[in-house]
Amino acid sequence: MGYEVAMDLAGLGGRIVLACRDIDAGERAASRIRERTGNNDVDCAWLDLLSLDLVRSFAAEMSTRDGGMCALVCNAAGKIDTSLGS
Repeated sequence: MGYEVAMDLAGLGGRIVLACRDIDAGERAASRIRERTGNNDVDCAWLDLLSLDLVRSFAAEMSTRDGGMCALVCNAAGKIDTSLGS
């Protein structure tokens, strides 16, 4: 979902920053989006959503960068440990 939303917003000319835990996969996604949309204003930045301190720091940095942030699309996935039982 996040990739497709980023692709659509990039196609509309938006500045996109993919916040990714796996920076290599994020860079590959950013490259594909740039190639497919012609929008070179697509970047990737490392972020681990498991750390709220990192999320706060990232949000603070993004809010001061290039005029701030207009939208945030969260596409975080998680894994539920079912071995804990109920």
